[in-house]
Amino acid sequence: MWPAIVIRGFDRVPSTVIDISRFGAKVKSDKPVHVGETVTVSCQHFGIEGVIAWCKASLAGIKFNRLEARFNPFLAQLPLSEPPRFGRRS
Repeated sequence: MWPAIVIRGFDRVPSTVIDISRFGAKVKSDKPVHVGETVTVSCQHFGIEGVIAWCKASLAGIKFNRLEARFNPFLAQLPLSEPPRFGRRS
């Protein structure tokens, strides 16, 4: 887990990165975020833009901008796995 800031417009929300992959991150946030919001996750290891894919209470899933993630040196070190499937599972 890493301390981070989720930036939405001019609002900087203290957060914690709970889990991360090349495709996105799960963060715990001090303020609510909303599905569909474009945000930037910034921490000591990286800063990358993404979209809120889901949220529940203080947790949120952020799907990274694919092109940006592809060229991020920190994310490139993570193992390559299947991208998560957001939404209802059957």
